[in-house]
Amino acid sequence: MLDKNDVGAWVVKGNADEKWSYYEAREDAGIMPGGKVSCNWSLGAPTRRDLMDQGDLIVIYIGGRAAEVVEIGVVNHEQSRDTWDPAHTIDPSEVNKEREFRGYDGVRLSQPLPRSDLKADPHIAQSEFIRAPQMSNPTYLTPEATRALAGMISPKDLEAAGWAGNEVLKP
Repeated sequence: MLDKNDVGAWVVKGNADEKWSYYEAREDAGIMPGGKVSCNWSLGAPTRRDLMDQGDLIVIYIGGRAAEVVEIGVVNHEQSRDTWDPAHTIDPSEVNKEREFRGYDGVRLSQPLPRSDLKADPHIAQSEFIRAPQMSNPTYLTPEATRALAGMISPKDLEAAGWAGNEVLKP
């Protein structure tokens, strides 16, 4: 059973090829690479969702053809039930489905981190979202894998995302 101490950062995932057009949605909102994000993300896995707390680190991973980490941030207090924005929903069967959402504040990375770079790090390569991409949403990074991921991200993006100085990132 997953324990809160096992989690360095939550990883929430989406598929821009099949489900929801992440890139189009961000561009339509005027959120370009390096831009601040205050948003929410739909989640499954209630047992894990219930472990998420305000202040936890969060990683947004888009699978599909691009397969990359695109955002990082910090979970805020917002929780809601809602539907995906129909303007950016690719799969018509998903349009009116109610889902649980968690809010976060962060940054769209200036330079997304491709799956190939993530797999090259031994700590990140062992993470659920790399080993078993169909795992629950959210999945997680261990504290060690979170520190490895942070080492791949620019200091400017870490600061903008609220990650700089976080306890998890201290060795």
